[in-house]
Amino acid sequence: MILILTLKNLSEFPILLLYKLLQSSPHSTKPKTHTRTIPQKENVKISHKDHNNTETETKTSHQEDITPIISLRTASFYASPFIDQSSKPRNENIDLTPELEALRPLILSQHEVFAKSIKDLGDTNLTFTKIIEKKRHTLMQLTDHGKIPRSLRIKCELTTSPDYSSHQDFLLLKEQLQDAVTEFMETGSTIMIKWASLHIQLLTLDQGSSILRKALKLLDALASFHTDVIGNLNWPSVSHKYIPLLLLKLYTHGSLGSCKELLAYLEPSTDEFLTLSAKILSDNDSDNNSKKLIESTQISDFDIEKDFQYRFVTETLTQFDQILCTVTIDTWQNYKEKTIKAAAVNQLKSKMESLDSVNATTATATAIAKAYERLQENETRHTHDSIRIATLEKNLKRQEQKQTNFQMS
Repeated sequence: MILILTLKNLSEFPILLLYKLLQSSPHSTKPKTHTRTIPQKENVKISHKDHNNTETETKTSHQEDITPIISLRTASFYASPFIDQSSKPRNENIDLTPELEALRPLILSQHEVFAKSIKDLGDTNLTFTKIIEKKRHTLMQLTDHGKIPRSLRIKCELTTSPDYSSHQDFLLLKEQLQDAVTEFMETGSTIMIKWASLHIQLLTLDQGSSILRKALKLLDALASFHTDVIGNLNWPSVSHKYIPLLLLKLYTHGSLGSCKELLAYLEPSTDEFLTLSAKILSDNDSDNNSKKLIESTQISDFDIEKDFQYRFVTETLTQFDQILCTVTIDTWQNYKEKTIKAAAVNQLKSKMESLDSVNATTATATAIAKAYERLQENETRHTHDSIRIATLEKNLKRQEQKQTNFQMS
């Protein structure tokens, strides 16, 4: 199969679609996964725009428009042919907290040098996400349920002696004080709601920045590794330092479902994601400089006809995507599921303890009732015995009296 594409801008062309189109090429060496399968798309329309906004199209004979959404993530992790099993970490050497246990399969699939970076990314993500979710819960309580913050709850009422409690001026001042207290709580709540919302935004930015800063180091390491094993690449518009930025442009501009999930999770737009990446890579906080750097990094440098470039991009981005999505989306989802299960278990334990307490209380009440019954029986028996003794004493006295009377007579 010979595939000839004239591409000036690949910003709308999904990377893994290129991968599928080249799979049947006898000159291509395809990366393999445990269970990965790419959907067959027989009638594909490839559409992109050049710098003059003129649209160029390559169509099949059916002339059908199909927009494939291909996700890099699969049920099993990608096994890179460039990483020997001897270079991967041993399971018994991986020390993870229960919260990060979901990272174990990912770490086992990667080179052992990435283990610490993956754990750090997962820990950073969980730390920030737990704080942010707690703040969101508090904000929801303030906005949706009208809950007054504890620090603003004031009970203040004007009082006087009974003699003046019905005085007209006193009642007016009492009402004014109550209005002032109510206004204070409402105004304070509004201010706290604004800050809670802003605080969440700032924490989200810090989360994205912290994760991206560590992820870029990982992406740079992956790019360097694949450059060494695949070969040096010639990117006309990109220096070696900014190869990760080119890769991120390819990553964010393709039809990659998992990339969209990741951006939705971290909450930046594509432009914000790339701008922040450019600032980190260039160590420059200027928006203008970052914008120029992004614009100068041309996706058209990626030449699909060169198999080693295609292999470099797919290998690097596949591993980067599964690492980044696993340490963020999957780790948080796993944490939530474990939290729900733990809460359910605790609730079950509480319920069983409550039932045991009820049973114990019932048993105690039954024992007390039986003891009372025995006491009642003993008292009844004692009463009967007392009556019998009294009767016997009376009978004895009568016999003695009769005997005395008999003797006297």
